[in-house]
Amino acid sequence: MNEKTKNALLSIVASLVCIVIGLLVGFIILYCINAENAVDGFTRIIKGGFYLKPKGIGSEIAQSAPLIMTGLSVAFAFKTGLFNIGAAGQYTVGVFGALYFAIILHMPWYVCLLAAMVCGAIWGAVPGIFKAYFNVNEVITSIMFNWIGLYLVNELMYNTIPDMYDQKTTRTYKLSSASPKSLIPDCGMNSIFRTSSTTIAIFIAIAIAVIIYIVLNKTTFGYELKACGFNKDAAKYAGINEKRNVVLSMTIAGALAGIGAGLYFLSGASEWNPQVSTALPAIGFNGIPVALLALSNPIGVIFDCSLRCSYFGRRCLPAYEILSAGDRGPDRCRYHLPLRIRYPVQGHRCKPVQEQKRAESKCQCRQRKGGEEIMFLLIKFTLLYAVVLMLVAMGGMFSERSGVINIALEGIMAIGGLAGVFVLVLFPDLPAPALVALSILASAVSGMIYSLLLGFSAITLKADQTIGGTALNMLATAIAIVLVKAFNNGSDAGNGAASAKLNYTNAAFIYKIGPFTVNIFLFIGIILLICSYVFLFKTKWGLRLRACGEHPQAADSVGINVYQWRYTGVIISGALGGIGGFAYIVPSVTTWNFEVGVAGAGFLALAVMIFGQWKPFHIAGAAVFFAVFRSLANIADSTVLSHLGLSKNIYNMMPFIASMIILAFTSKNSQAPKAEGIPYDKGAR
Repeated sequence: MNEKTKNALLSIVASLVCIVIGLLVGFIILYCINAENAVDGFTRIIKGGFYLKPKGIGSEIAQSAPLIMTGLSVAFAFKTGLFNIGAAGQYTVGVFGALYFAIILHMPWYVCLLAAMVCGAIWGAVPGIFKAYFNVNEVITSIMFNWIGLYLVNELMYNTIPDMYDQKTTRTYKLSSASPKSLIPDCGMNSIFRTSSTTIAIFIAIAIAVIIYIVLNKTTFGYELKACGFNKDAAKYAGINEKRNVVLSMTIAGALAGIGAGLYFLSGASEWNPQVSTALPAIGFNGIPVALLALSNPIGVIFDCSLRCSYFGRRCLPAYEILSAGDRGPDRCRYHLPLRIRYPVQGHRCKPVQEQKRAESKCQCRQRKGGEEIMFLLIKFTLLYAVVLMLVAMGGMFSERSGVINIALEGIMAIGGLAGVFVLVLFPDLPAPALVALSILASAVSGMIYSLLLGFSAITLKADQTIGGTALNMLATAIAIVLVKAFNNGSDAGNGAASAKLNYTNAAFIYKIGPFTVNIFLFIGIILLICSYVFLFKTKWGLRLRACGEHPQAADSVGINVYQWRYTGVIISGALGGIGGFAYIVPSVTTWNFEVGVAGAGFLALAVMIFGQWKPFHIAGAAVFFAVFRSLANIADSTVLSHLGLSKNIYNMMPFIASMIILAFTSKNSQAPKAEGIPYDKGAR
């Protein structure tokens, strides 16, 4: 057996072992949550579609096609040295391309599929351009464009092109009635499997996977792309245009994700709901573990997708309806996902259309009288969100100052918020000071413990820090959902087993100072800001931590334990991220749905950290700047900005667009720690 075959077999065995371990851990969790039904539930998971055959098998085939494409999207970028975490956004934009050409232009299915591919390719090319020409990390830009893409698609479907959706159902029109020729042919498969969405999409996906394999391994073009991934400098020395290849790699990756959207929605499997689509499609993120388990092999992606769909069933479907219709209460006309305004400014309640003319003059008068209240509200939400961004960004600063990139801040926020909220739910009768102290301590400790997983993988195992952090982000949301549902299932809270919501009181965290309503996290944030600056730049411990991020070999040579200080940086990052997650959830609302996680706040904090040049006071200023844009989305209807006629989707995009513009101008001059993201090896010099 030659070395190449041996390595291939070892890789296959390693992937299978990972799958088995994952299943065993899943069974243990099921048993701990509900021992009585654990065996039956696990049996259903193992059987997959065969449990409800033939319909279940047909459903799995339909689900496999888009998952293969998002897996290929991530795998293709991996092969070329890039991490395409933006497959969810590219998939979302692909949805718009496919449905626009189908519902509005009534084009044949193959034209609609090409439109989805082109839209995804364009959306993938933009992070590639930022990476190649502005040196902005593709992970950050991809994440930003995920959310920009979501809000843009909802804006286009809901406000710009309302003919795309049915106002009665608030969903896009069914293709079976709106444009039957836009449906992908089923060739009798729906009759065989007794379904309505099992089409030849699966064969298209498999064919594309084979083509990608040939391109990567059997063509000069593929060799050049992989060469840039292995060593960009060596490829440049050999005459390969590395910038062009970076853009092409992300463009192709985006095109693959867009095709996945077309294969799913043009099969008639679902319709898009622009009114309540407030979370990114889960299928875009599911492509990441698919690519990792397949070792970025396009052929391996095919089998991994089939296995994953069999095990997880409908969890592979796009989960974009996180907030149900019942969750959209009286404030439905004026909420943004992370901060829901349940107390509109006096005199600015949304009015029915038939009352608009009659109330116009009164509304204008009240708007002038309520100007001061509006300004106070803007300041309030700016401070509220700025504190969150500052705390989490400072957490990322400590980790990266020690040399470890902490992409897992999003997940750490979710875990910290969960732990703090559980304290509020379990001990509601504690005195207010004790309740505040215990809940904040719980959020910090849980964040520290969860961050140790990143430390173990990045520092001890020397694994890829970006991939490890992304995996922890995905795991955190799953942990939160499972624990909350298990708690609701075993308690008399009345939320039901299917609910991932927790109700709590937040009065102990909120204080009235003159005309301002502030929360305790503002004072905690100011204290931690000052302490962070003093620790980093005025103490020997801060100097040691920074030395490990700048030149770990030199630090080691003078007796500094690099591993210990990197763990210290990661743990401090976990504490601040956990408190930031708790601060994100508690002050603004008294009910939180943990299925939505923290809606990209952790990733936005990373942009704040970069804009703030890894310096505490600069980070605080950047946090305020970004918070102003985020707050405008919440109060725009109550200010003169309402006369601009811009929807909330536009305002929701602003902080992400501002982030990208600022990163484009500042990234080349950024003073990032020189050794960030590089695993430390004592033997390397």
